[in-house]
Amino acid sequence: MFPMVIYKINIDCRIYMALYMYVRLCDTIMIIYMYYGLVAQVEELQTVYNSMVKDASEAVATDAGESEDAVK
Repeated sequence: MFPMVIYKINIDCRIYMALYMYVRLCDTIMIIYMYYGLVAQVEELQTVYNSMVKDASEAVATDAGESEDAVK
């Protein structure tokens, strides 16, 4: 009877370890998805920033009379 108890404990430990590893894998996948979501947000903000800088430089050039619109 004693070896049966040890065998059951070993199976239970393996199940708990497998569940623990599964939870850790899910956490890692969630972190990766969050990272890619942040990367997409940063790229979008960079695009908006670049367009704002371009608009501002065009406004400065127009005020100075150096842009195509100001020359016309």
